[in-house]
Amino acid sequence: IDIDYSDGDLVDINDNHQINSVVHNNSDRLLDYTATLGDISVNSITSGNAAVTLTAAAGAIAEAATNTSTNISTAGVLTLSAATGIGADGADQALDTNVGTLAAQTTLSGGIYINQTGDLLVGVGDNGIDGITAATGGSVGLESSGNVSLNSGSRVIAGGNGTSLAIDAGSINLNPGTAGTETIQNTGSGSIELTADAGDITLDHHSIGTGSGTVTVDAGTGDILVAQSVGTSEINSTGTVTLSGAAIGSTNALEIDGATALEIFDNGTGAIQIAELSADTITSTAITVGNVGFGTIDIVYNNDDLVDIDDSHEINSVVHNNANRDFEYTATSGDVRVNEVFGGSAAVTLTSLSGSIDETVSDTSINVTTDGTLTLSASTGIGSS
Repeated sequence: IDIDYSDGDLVDINDNHQINSVVHNNSDRLLDYTATLGDISVNSITSGNAAVTLTAAAGAIAEAATNTSTNISTAGVLTLSAATGIGADGADQALDTNVGTLAAQTTLSGGIYINQTGDLLVGVGDNGIDGITAATGGSVGLESSGNVSLNSGSRVIAGGNGTSLAIDAGSINLNPGTAGTETIQNTGSGSIELTADAGDITLDHHSIGTGSGTVTVDAGTGDILVAQSVGTSEINSTGTVTLSGAAIGSTNALEIDGATALEIFDNGTGAIQIAELSADTITSTAITVGNVGFGTIDIVYNNDDLVDIDDSHEINSVVHNNANRDFEYTATSGDVRVNEVFGGSAAVTLTSLSGSIDETVSDTSINVTTDGTLTLSASTGIGSS
């Protein structure tokens, strides 16, 4: 198929649904291409501000050559629908885009893999497609060099057991969802991983939901922010929740519902506030803190267990005995000082990789109480004579 327009726009499509070149940017022309059979391969589509819609009713949508060259560019809406996959997992096999808004789905099988240049809004597309939805068994991999946000009501959904949902962007902003229909959702053993490489991750109520799969929210040296005040969970999961950032829930506490284990990586000077919302489900808490100058950590559990850690690795109070939760604290630099830790019958592990472990105040008050196992490891000493 070859079309030459009077203004220099063109369409050049080869056999086997290979879209070699579509230039629609001179007049912002819409492009809607449907393959009723077979796969669609895309080399280059540039469409100005106009919408681009690609449909592979019985096949997949992939890039024509495995590289990072932009396959589809439009400031408008890109809608992708394929029966058996969009892009592919692996080196340079994602569909490369530079678009304003994305809506995508797979209907029978296969995942959705997008590599976006610049900011991206996940929103409403053509033919009633809203957000990003992978078929059962399909994973979602979305990378962006800019900010990823979602239109109000739009969602990103992966295909459940054994799948992954990963968003890796400069920063991420999530809208509120509802319990069971979270904004970012996987089910069963499917995992969720959100990574911000150059900014913050903002959550709202019911932003993230999965079954027993792991949830990882990693803001690096940025912050994990919570848009709403207390009362409704941001993360619903019955698996392990891992949080990493300089500040986490520093203004509004980050609330978690259903998690069985909590891992925290404190990467900066901001405060960390976390709450277990509706039941005593967290059986272990592991905290790693990078620097003595990093901020305070406060965790409130459903049954009045708590963690209260001040600056300078000062463990002011850990009460884990009501639910016998394991507690693990690692300082990668500096000394750890302990006031009181109550572990019930659970394990307590304290590690100072480059310093010592000592009591906060030199007296005979008990610093660590547990009927379980206490493990202490320090580089330069434990207690003093």
